[in-house]
Amino acid sequence: MRAQRTVPSNGLRRWGPGTSYPGLLGPQHGTEMEREVNMANRQSISGPGIPEHPQPFPPAVRVGNMIFSSAIGGQNSESGKTPDDPQAQIAQAFVNMRNIVEQGGGGTWNIGKVVVYLKNRKDRDIVNVEWKKMFPDEADCPVRHTITNELPGKRIIQMEFIAVV
Repeated sequence: MRAQRTVPSNGLRRWGPGTSYPGLLGPQHGTEMEREVNMANRQSISGPGIPEHPQPFPPAVRVGNMIFSSAIGGQNSESGKTPDDPQAQIAQAFVNMRNIVEQGGGGTWNIGKVVVYLKNRKDRDIVNVEWKKMFPDEADCPVRHTITNELPGKRIIQMEFIAVV
């Protein structure tokens, strides 16, 4: 016999012994209704000021009170073009990150972690300038991990973040 699920007043589901935990184990687990409920909680984030991906997924999703971004580059959302200038491209990537978190119902103060991928490690100084503009208080900013990696096309920066709103 499966345990009874209860939904407390805070809206979080509790799962007891013998339940399938469909959100943790993937769509193959749980009943059809449980999968539909879990999918209904995921909201795509897109809109003005947010570049669209050429891949079949949104720029970000909100699940409950959390926002997860996919890769954020420095392309202009209106023209779709990526600036050649490293300073312009990095500054635009930060604008795109702000636009995504705001479209998802939060602000930059809700961002808890940022991962920055750079084509060239020397561009870290430029990233730090934009970082300090967005997060001026070192005691009140997200954690960050910077990785040097090969990036597609003209991209010199790519970021992703997790926010709790």
